[in-house]
Amino acid sequence: MAILLAMLSMLCWSIAMILNKPGLSRMDAVPYGLIRPLFASALVLIFGLATSSLAIPNPKVLGIAALGGFLDMFLGVALILYAMKRLPAHKAGPLSNTAPLWGVITSVIWLREDPGLLTFVAAGLVVAGSFFLASRDREHQGPSLLPGILAALGAGFVWGVSDIAIAKYCLTHGMTRPTLQLVFLLTAVICWGCLAVAKGQWRRRYYPWNGIKYALTNAFIGMFAGMLLWLLALELAPASVLAPVRGALTLFVFLLSVLALRERPSLRAAWGVLLIGAGLAFVLSVA
Repeated sequence: MAILLAMLSMLCWSIAMILNKPGLSRMDAVPYGLIRPLFASALVLIFGLATSSLAIPNPKVLGIAALGGFLDMFLGVALILYAMKRLPAHKAGPLSNTAPLWGVITSVIWLREDPGLLTFVAAGLVVAGSFFLASRDREHQGPSLLPGILAALGAGFVWGVSDIAIAKYCLTHGMTRPTLQLVFLLTAVICWGCLAVAKGQWRRRYYPWNGIKYALTNAFIGMFAGMLLWLLALELAPASVLAPVRGALTLFVFLLSVLALRERPSLRAAWGVLLIGAGLAFVLSVA
């Protein structure tokens, strides 16, 4: 069940990632980054109150959760939005998917989990496939890609630490799922709000309706539904076991970028897809 929930979460996150591309073409990144957690936090608050699942957490756990929110929904999102502006979606998505490797490593070092050799193999295959999937072809050469590549890799690192290790730590130390999700989102709202004020992008003219539509849809699918499914999966299985499942995000983003955005990846991408599929098969074999 945990694997299925994690896969559904990856599907939600991949749709949200694809929506970033047209959303950012209609709206600046900072207002776009602010609208999404603001709307999602309202949804989580309503859900938490309706299910009576919100609770005041331990101050230490609250601080760690706030750090996770900063890394996940501010720094990680800022990096991937930048990468999506500089790279095709079928490259930015896979390059950000080093998260499985970092998730396994931090789960072992910090959470003291013992995932076994096959989990490390699975994470390695997912990361290798992601790089192969995003490898340069003749149509996309040039030094101008480097900032986008580094940004996508950075997003993968902070997501691996926050989405997997920090989230699991908070859940195992008494924080409820809606409370954790709300802390993540409110931290993001504060960070994006401060940045919007600092850049003077709080005025109405920076929030066109054609961009807000994409931001709201993205927030519901990714930050609300996707995160809810992921946290539920984390409650049911070790973080190190679920980390390689994030490889499914690459597969979904790849397929959606081709079908929805009409991008044309190179033929080398097929090998990347096979490697990621093998990694997911390893996960299923040890689950």
